[in-house]
Amino acid sequence: MGQSEQSLNYIDLQLASYPLNYALYYLRLTVTGAAADAEKLRQVTGGRGINALSIAGWLVELGQQDLALDLLTVLDNQETLPLYLRASLSKQNLSATEYQALLQQARDAFSHRVRFPNTLIEVQMLTALTECYFAQYLLGCFYYSKRNYAKAVALWERSAELEPGFAGVWRNLGVYAFNKQQNGDKAEQYLSRAVELSPHDARLLFELDYLRKLKGLAPQQRLAALEPYQSIVLKRDDLTAELISLLHICGKPELAARILSQRDFHPWEGGEGKITGQYLINLQRRAFDLLMNGQAQQAQALLQQALHYPENFGEGRLVGQTDNDLYYWLAVCAEALNDRTSARDFYQKAAQGSGQIGESKYYNDQPVDYLFYQGMAKAQLGQTQQAEQIFSQMLDWADKAKDRPFEADFFAVSLPDLVVLDSDGQHKHQQHCLFVKTLAYLGQGNTPQFNASLQQLLALNPNHDKAHLFSLLGNSLLARGN
Repeated sequence: MGQSEQSLNYIDLQLASYPLNYALYYLRLTVTGAAADAEKLRQVTGGRGINALSIAGWLVELGQQDLALDLLTVLDNQETLPLYLRASLSKQNLSATEYQALLQQARDAFSHRVRFPNTLIEVQMLTALTECYFAQYLLGCFYYSKRNYAKAVALWERSAELEPGFAGVWRNLGVYAFNKQQNGDKAEQYLSRAVELSPHDARLLFELDYLRKLKGLAPQQRLAALEPYQSIVLKRDDLTAELISLLHICGKPELAARILSQRDFHPWEGGEGKITGQYLINLQRRAFDLLMNGQAQQAQALLQQALHYPENFGEGRLVGQTDNDLYYWLAVCAEALNDRTSARDFYQKAAQGSGQIGESKYYNDQPVDYLFYQGMAKAQLGQTQQAEQIFSQMLDWADKAKDRPFEADFFAVSLPDLVVLDSDGQHKHQQHCLFVKTLAYLGQGNTPQFNASLQQLLALNPNHDKAHLFSLLGNSLLARGN
């Protein structure tokens, strides 16, 4: 309106008070058209798509679609949502080929800078892109986050119609089927399709295997499903941990040991203790096999090795870790070698530790088998009354706790499992109580009850690491207790 100088003076005055107001920098550019102002705008917005969308969204709300498109063109942000807004605003001015190319550019950008829609302008923009499968997918994610599941699923189904080869939408439909419909079979169909469409995506493979674990699929079947994808499995620490666990359960500890020794692990939130736990199981299984074959000295060497964690785990031992299981079996090895002095020393170490029993929710809680081995060690030291007290206490706790409502507590400790697929905390609590009872019967030398409880536990969770370990060790421990 012929008042450029006054406009610039006003803008500069406001910038003195609000030096990070992105819109003011753009308004200055519209007045001057100077390359320096365009560069300054790009500098202050930091190349971030969310900043570009913030200014563009404000302009659209003012009815200034042309200015919004100009802004997005100047910033030329190569993120999905800004590119989608450019496509939406410029559709009438582009040829069909140019328009589709811009949509493809937006889709391709998502893997480089992941951000899901969370503003009304983004929802409005994506709603208009009805012909783009990925836009409908993102819109479905928005509504799912707002718990409008019916609308989210309808959008995902529309996305799948537009592009049946898009793995991500089948994955989301699988999560919905499991978490909201409690339909494990349908969820497995969807997630299996996602893996088929994207066989090199380790996260999808992990989620499919985790679903099968939650459904109680036999470990042999889970292992058979993972083995063809081993190179993909080894891309992820969490999936590698599952593979190692399955190898142990299926009687392949040497192969598990090879993976444990060759891979560099990186502790992750919620994964603390998973790799070190498998390491301890591995060495106990291998040591027990050696011991049963009359190779007590070699077994002892493996158990001594278990007292130290390799550097490639990236994780150290917990303060106060008592290793009752390792010291108990070291004592057994010493007895086999006729070293009674060392055997007694090891039994005394195995008898140390907290006598408390609890939920064992987290990796830094004392494992219940530590308490079991305390009792077994005390029995070997002639402290039979104290040993029986431990096993009776375990049995009493399990009976009283089994019907107690489970309450999750995340204070200062991460959730130990993947949270994309909902798991039943009460179900896990029942498993734990049954495991405590199983060990109590084992400690008391009650063979029929031990075997019955163990089978009941494995029926509840066919993938229970420690249940399978004690299935291997049980007869030997029963013989030593009698």
